[in-house]
Amino acid sequence: MPGRIYPNEKKKLLKMLAKEDLAIIKKDYPYKRLRDAKIHELGQKGVSYTILAELTGLSKSTVHRLGQTGKNARTSKVKKYKNPLMKFLGL
Repeated sequence: MPGRIYPNEKKKLLKMLAKEDLAIIKKDYPYKRLRDAKIHELGQKGVSYTILAELTGLSKSTVHRLGQTGKNARTSKVKKYKNPLMKFLGL
């Protein structure tokens, strides 16, 4: 649990981030790709996903997915066909 190891992490993160950055990572920010990129950047820097979830208003699983992959897609929408005949038949 991040709160036990680093109890002041949220305070330090709030001091570190500018007001514009805090506005960007909020759930209701209109440009989702910019928000997702900023969350990914913070996740790669080692910020706890639990703390990011508290600050953003998003769920922990969504923040973790954004922090790991940089996008909010769970699965690919493109089907990968093993056989060209399967593609032709649409199976």
